[in-house]
Amino acid sequence: MSDCPLTPRQLQVLGMVARGNPLKVIGERLGIKERTVENHMCDIHIRLKTYSQAHAVYLGLPEGWLK
Repeated sequence: MSDCPLTPRQLQVLGMVARGNPLKVIGERLGIKERTVENHMCDIHIRLKTYSQAHAVYLGLPEGWLK
């Protein structure tokens, strides 16, 4: 696995997005507010220089960041 610019929580959120979970469901499962999940996704986009959830997942999969 290459060096990942994401935090463990960001990887967790992105992995759940990759499995098709809506942000609201991710928040419920992690015990955080949907807005916090949105903030994590915003930070993910900034760190990966992506423009959408699909683009972030597309970049993360081949790198082995998503489990």
